Amino acid sequence: MNLKTSSLTTLSAAVGLLAAVGTSSPLLAAPLLQFVDNMNGSVTLQVTPDAGLLPGSLGAETALSVQGVGVNFTGVSIADTTVWDTANPGANPFTGGETNGLYTNLAANEIFAAYGSAVLNSPAATNFLTINYTGAGTILASGLVAQQGTNFNNLSASVGVGSSTPQLPTIQFVDNGDGTVTLQIVAYESGSTGSELAFSVDVGDGLLITSAVIADSATFDMANPGDNPFTGTVTNGLYTDFVANQVFASYGSGILSPGTYDFLTLGVSGNGTLNATGVVSQQGMLNSGLSASIDLVPEPTSALLLTVGVVACGCRYRAA
Repeated sequence: MNLKTSSLTTLSAAVGLLAAVGTSSPLLAAPLLQFVDNMNGSVTLQVTPDAGLLPGSLGAETALSVQGVGVNFTGVSIADTTVWDTANPGANPFTGGETNGLYTNLAANEIFAAYGSAVLNSPAATNFLTINYTGAGTILASGLVAQQGTNFNNLSASVGVGSSTPQLPTIQFVDNGDGTVTLQIVAYESGSTGSELAFSVDVGDGLLITSAVIADSATFDMANPGDNPFTGTVTNGLYTDFVANQVFASYGSGILSPGTYDFLTLGVSGNGTLNATGVVSQQGMLNSGLSASIDLVPEPTSALLLTVGVVACGCRYRAA
């Protein structure tokens, strides 16, 4: 990719999208785990609900560990006790037994938490755990999230911490639960940024892109020239060809603080897997080989949800 217009104060984004035609259907995607680096010797593990299953409560069983040597846990707390307000019993992989609520073995870099949430109405990310650490390395999280009687297993997230090398932005999808999906940019650093960001998105299994709009035009407010893979030429800003199911966007922002930013919202119908790949640079460094994907499948019927609810663990436990 030819980076033509990078600057140290501009985050530019170029997104290429390719879809296959399908039929209209409600969408369901699993809840997400993700880390936010607080840039103060702590990280926060967030849980984002499946928007298609709201309103409702969540149940999370999550184990945290470190990769390799060099980083050590020094403390952990429930980040938002007004949301995650109920300690639940959960299968603790470190002890092989059942733990109710929070378990820590800081000397071994082991943390496990099993909690239920209050009823959620918003698809926004919730702050679940805040983990304090020293040193530099990678923090890992894995586990399950239950929502509306369905267990979403094998969820995972990781974050690099404590390095003198800046952690560069990543990308992720969020299902808005209303026939749209948003591609987000997650920034872990603050300060000057500059890049040209390009994505190629393959949509298969009967999924159709019906619209595309810059999700946060106040943040991504600068149309930039970018190499359009569909035309083979330079495109400034947003390009769409819905007959061919093609969308391309090249935009820049001002200086970003650590956080999650909505970049491009796509209208979709049908079902299938939406994949994105691309590169992003920040603080003069290029983060290549980025990828994100989201499985979009029909919502289960009410009868099916009731059946699943019988065999799946509940999201929340309360004393009578």
